Amino acid sequence: MNIPELFEAQPILEQRLGPELFADIPQEPGIYRFYDEDGQILYVGKAKNLRRRLFTYKRARPGRTSRKESKLISRIQRFDYDLTESEEEAILQENYWIRKHRPEFNHANKHTETYYFITVQRSEKALIFGLSMNPSGQLFPEEEKPLYQKFPPSYNNHVDSKTYGCFKGHRTVRSSLGSLLQLMWMSEFGSLSPHFLPVQLSRNLTPMRFQLPLQNQINSGTENLESMIDHWFLGNSKDLLSYLKETVEPKDGSVFTNNFIDENVEILETFYQRNLHRYRMMRELKENEESHLIDQTELDDLITRFNNNQQQTIVN
Repeated sequence: MNIPELFEAQPILEQRLGPELFADIPQEPGIYRFYDEDGQILYVGKAKNLRRRLFTYKRARPGRTSRKESKLISRIQRFDYDLTESEEEAILQENYWIRKHRPEFNHANKHTETYYFITVQRSEKALIFGLSMNPSGQLFPEEEKPLYQKFPPSYNNHVDSKTYGCFKGHRTVRSSLGSLLQLMWMSEFGSLSPHFLPVQLSRNLTPMRFQLPLQNQINSGTENLESMIDHWFLGNSKDLLSYLKETVEPKDGSVFTNNFIDENVEILETFYQRNLHRYRMMRELKENEESHLIDQTELDDLITRFNNNQQQTIVN
C-alpha cells in the first residue's frame, strides 16, 4: 500500500543556498562548478543554456533524483559559472577543468593518461605488437626496470618500430587489437580453427604485448603486410582487413569457426570506421600536423571539435 506524502518534499539545493543565487543566471552557453564545504570542486558541467541546466539542480527534490545526483546535491555548498561564446567552447572548457582538477563526481574524460598507444615493432623473426599508455611506445625498457615481459634475445633485434594513437576506450581498443591478432595468426599459420590459437590469444583479455612469428623471413610479401598494417592503424586503408578475409577461410565447415571469423571481422570493421578512420580526420584539426600521434591531453578536445564540425557540415 502506498502511503501518501503528508508534506510535499522541498528542493534541497534551493533551501540550502537560497533562491536569490539562481535569480540572475543567464540563458547562455557556459560551464558550472559545484564545490563542497572545503572548497573542493565536486563536479564540473557544461550547458547550452546555463539557467535551464542549473534549475534542474535547484528544483531537485528528495526521492525524485538518482542516487548519484542526490549524493552530489547533498554535498554542494556553493557553485559558480563561466559564460562561453558557444556550446563547443563550453565543452572544451569542461574538458580542461576536468583534466586539471579531476572532480569526484566527474567520470568521463577524467583519466586521459589511460588512453592507449599501439606499437608495432619489426624484428628479424617476428612482428611484435604492444599496448602502452606511454607515448614513447617503448616495449623493451632498460634491464634494471623490467616493466614489460621479456622476449627471447633474437626478437629484440629491431628493424623498425612505429607507434599509433592515442586511442580512447579500454575495452574497445583491447578487443579490437585482440581480433586483429587472432585473424593475423590464423592467416600466418593457415590455422583451420580458432581452437589452435595460442593461449595468449584465447583469453578474454588481449595481451599487452604479443609476438607474431614470421613464417618466411625472405617472403617479399612481408613488407607489403607491414605497409597494410601501417595504413590500417593510420586509418588510411582497409586493405589489411580485406587481406585477412581472403586468407582466413574456414575450411572445416564449422559453424563455430564461421561465426568466430565473422564476429572478428565485424569488430574490426566497426573499429576502423568509428576509431581509426575517424582519428585520421581528427588529426587534420591538430596544430602540429607533422606528427601522426595524438597527445593524451588533446584527444578529448579534438573529438569535440571534430563532432562540432561534422554537425555543422550536416546542417549546411
